[in-house]
Amino acid sequence: MNINSSEQNIENAFSVAKTTYVNLSKLFSALDNVSIENGFVNIIKDQKSFLRWKSDNDPFGWLINSFIKLYQGSDIPKKIEESQSDEIRNNEFIYAIDFNLEESPILKIAKFSFDIAEWTNSPNVSDHWVYYWPLKTDNLTEFDFIEEGKYTKSTPKNKTIADKFRKLNYAKFKNISLINITSENFIENIFDEFKSM
Repeated sequence: MNINSSEQNIENAFSVAKTTYVNLSKLFSALDNVSIENGFVNIIKDQKSFLRWKSDNDPFGWLINSFIKLYQGSDIPKKIEESQSDEIRNNEFIYAIDFNLEESPILKIAKFSFDIAEWTNSPNVSDHWVYYWPLKTDNLTEFDFIEEGKYTKSTPKNKTIADKFRKLNYAKFKNISLINITSENFIENIFDEFKSM
């Protein structure tokens, strides 16, 4: 069978995407396997998942290009200690990793501060937008962005926006090239970075 160059390009592009997804899955498992010993616990409800935006109506939602994993300090008590399915901790800080493939592949490492007094459960997969938009430096209608050393800090422009984003106080984050993350350095680049934030 003869494949023209356009068909070959499409086949190659999907092959790269599939390989990238497999490699991300391995990295997600590795992160969860070592999170507790590094002082953090995965707080997404099913403990295996990640937050993502997916839409059948929007072609940009057909291919997932932002995978967000959430952690809190493992030494902090749960909000509902007896819960078997809810890992949210009684602490304002939630640490996030956005594996972002929208342009060049980057890792956004972030620390969010929320007023969680009224929270009754952990974030679920459809809460992707709560953690995604505060890290988009072109989202100037909802957030103010300032540089603080090696981090960027985003703050909601007003109380209405803060409330919309689950009572967000601020998010602090930095970008790292995903290409530079390896099995030898991911703990240092992610969990050690969380600790220094």
